[in-house]
Amino acid sequence: MGLPSLRVKGLYLAVATLAANFIVIFLIEEDLFAPWTGGMVGLNTNVPNLLGWELDTKREMFGLIAVVGLVSLLAAQNLIRTRVGRAFIAIRDRDYSAEILGISLLRYKLMSFALSAAYCGLAGALFAYFYARILPEQFELALSLNLVAALIIGGMGRTMGPVFGVIIVVMVPEVIKVLFGALAGDSAGAGQLRAPLQQIAFGVLLVLFLLKEPLGINQIVDRILRAANRWPFARG
Repeated sequence: MGLPSLRVKGLYLAVATLAANFIVIFLIEEDLFAPWTGGMVGLNTNVPNLLGWELDTKREMFGLIAVVGLVSLLAAQNLIRTRVGRAFIAIRDRDYSAEILGISLLRYKLMSFALSAAYCGLAGALFAYFYARILPEQFELALSLNLVAALIIGGMGRTMGPVFGVIIVVMVPEVIKVLFGALAGDSAGAGQLRAPLQQIAFGVLLVLFLLKEPLGINQIVDRILRAANRWPFARG
């Protein structure tokens, strides 16, 4: 997908990658590839084995995911300090200026696609082992839209942005569930209203952050930290 998407950016790039989702799902569900993908039935995954240690409980898998997530986050943060990371930042800020300075847009954009695909592949592998079964409907458009929402809410261009965004995206349905449970109980009507309210809440959050805070929660945290550093008791 990197090659045909090099000439687009921003929202158009997001649309191009979302279109790839439909292509992949279509290929997975095709009978021709069913022996490898499982087709509509999906695939069962074996119990993960880490150097002879079987991770057969959700708590153990969560520990593994947390460690891998932390290492991946540190790797992405340190990548920014390298020559490749500085090229990524230059292309992000002003691609034409970066090209004038001798940075190959083709090379580094394809490299960014490859790195992001590697991160997604790692996350997908952990996802498959955590749920023990993978189905095509687990990776439909709604998941992609939630990831885009997390990116916008958390803040693009910073390693901690997606982390903040995912926390909000995961917490919003739980907060709505708790509020509905307290106000309306477990009635059938409350359950039917809960799902559209989640989508409305995501939509409102996206609009508010795009209008009021385009750089997301990460920028808010930065301002709080700078204000704390100016506190009278802060060390100079």
